[in-house]
Amino acid sequence: MKKSDIKEVLRCAVKPRSLCRVFLKYDHNYRYYFPLAVSDRLFLAASEDDFILDGFTVRRFRDVKKVEKESISNDECEFAIGRIAKVSKTKILFKNFDADGIWQDGCYEIPYSEITSVTFLSRYVEVFSKYV
Repeated sequence: MKKSDIKEVLRCAVKPRSLCRVFLKYDHNYRYYFPLAVSDRLFLAASEDDFILDGFTVRRFRDVKKVEKESISNDECEFAIGRIAKVSKTKILFKNFDADGIWQDGCYEIPYSEITSVTFLSRYVEVFSKYV
């Protein structure tokens, strides 16, 4: 991946606070970061591991070999965190909140056929729901 493409992906991830998977040249494992600021040679990010923010890091672009955003398409939804607003025969109406603890406007429909897992009383939901 070109350095300019890496910078662009991270720059575009700052405002919506998108989670990025970052592959480093000197590490076989990738890391997850929420990019917070991007300069010409460095980026500042919050480190994330299983919904736990674990400090901040500054990385050099020259050490990054590849970056991927959590979701390529805005229409994709890998997971939703929030509450069920209404249940019907074929779907639920769901209201979620984002990483800033802001509830989305309105609800969206999730057909039962698209639900693969339901988790409740998780550490992430318990912690973040206190602030929404």
